[in-house]
Amino acid sequence: MMISPGGYAKIHENDSLSQLIKERKSLQREISSLEKLVFEKEKTSDGWMIMPGPDVRYQVCLEYLAEICHLIVERYREELFGEEEE
Repeated sequence: MMISPGGYAKIHENDSLSQLIKERKSLQREISSLEKLVFEKEKTSDGWMIMPGPDVRYQVCLEYLAEICHLIVERYREELFGEEEE
């Protein structure tokens, strides 16, 4: 079961910058892996037997990536410049 992008962001809202970067890298690996399935012509590999399908997981991972990138920007400002977003 997948959670909403907002719920995913909530889970990571207190992560450090290094933790967020690690999570971003993990998402990027997952997205790259899913692209191999999503963009195949026949869609007959075993990956299509998993629910939700790779097409849904791909879209959700992209939304998660957007949330993580937003958190990275916030944390970067806080940790390196001492600024908090208004």
